Amino acid sequence: MLRCVIPALVLAVTSISAASQAIPHPYDSSAEHIGVLPISGQVAGKATRIEWHVHVWRRSSGVCDFMIDVATIRFSGDPEGANQTPTSVLFDEMSLQTGELLQALGHNVCQTQLYESYVLALAPSSVSRDGSGILTSFTTCGGAVAARLLVVQCSSGLMTLRSVTPQPDCEVQSECECTIMRDDMHIN
Repeated sequence: MLRCVIPALVLAVTSISAASQAIPHPYDSSAEHIGVLPISGQVAGKATRIEWHVHVWRRSSGVCDFMIDVATIRFSGDPEGANQTPTSVLFDEMSLQTGELLQALGHNVCQTQLYESYVLALAPSSVSRDGSGILTSFTTCGGAVAARLLVVQCSSGLMTLRSVTPQPDCEVQSECECTIMRDDMHIN
């Protein structure tokens, strides 16, 4: 098992496993689905652990994009971390933690001639949030996909969530909420 220590975050992962059923990349039909990655992290500033799986694709450029599988999100530890953290913030944190882990595993490594490398962090555009505390769970609402753009600074290896792509119609129904806040929808 590989353990990566990233500031304010400890991730544990075994490896990317082959998915029982490959799913297509929502934006790049030529991207190769390379499997499912289980991830364990911590809700920032809380004593709450969070686990989730992502589908990982390799684009022709060699960069790996991923999509959070909302049905696999599980919490443990302090229930208040799940209760007090807005859905969009949880998805931001899971996106950054996944991107950092893929980089630590040797994916999304910059080529020397590049200044920056870009990774798409995908998730359903809207979800319903059920339960509370460590029993919180999520279900996808509709089929729209939202994308966060993670930027890897090649000189330092630092990964940032620089911008969020304009979100497709966030299907907000009475029981659903957006995974990206509308105020965050801008390109720097």
